[in-house]
Amino acid sequence: MILRFQLTRDGAEFVARVRPYQAHVLHRALTLQLGEPDAALAIRLGAGRGTVRDLAGRFGSEWTATRELRFALGELHVLHGALTGAAVLFVERGLFSERAFHEATESYREHFDALAAGLVEAVSPPDTPDIAVAPDPASPQSPQSPQSPQSPSAH
Repeated sequence: MILRFQLTRDGAEFVARVRPYQAHVLHRALTLQLGEPDAALAIRLGAGRGTVRDLAGRFGSEWTATRELRFALGELHVLHGALTGAAVLFVERGLFSERAFHEATESYREHFDALAAGLVEAVSPPDTPDIAVAPDPASPQSPQSPQSPQSPSAH
């Protein structure tokens, strides 16, 4: 299927076989986000403008054949965020505008969604060992039961 990602793990990186239409969709998803403020990029994609611009550039030329590209896990996160976050840029009066989305992207929202879902499936097939990710600073390193405050002891 044209929207299925083919990823191969190579150490800490992933090698993706990217088809021309996938490159077009990814380029549009990323360049749409570049029109947003820096804070929106940080929230939606977890990346700065330079990272988004660099990734967009990797998909920007005219593609006529499938290419292999290497990505770090964090870059795949940015791609996923751009794909899933594109639709919110086309909400008018509280409703999604399919027409505006199609005119701006030359694609359908379903293709963005399918590519995003395929990306997650390709990175995490059931028989693949877990990927080491940075620890969540909000999570405790080891589960502990909360300590109750000590009450002053009466002597």
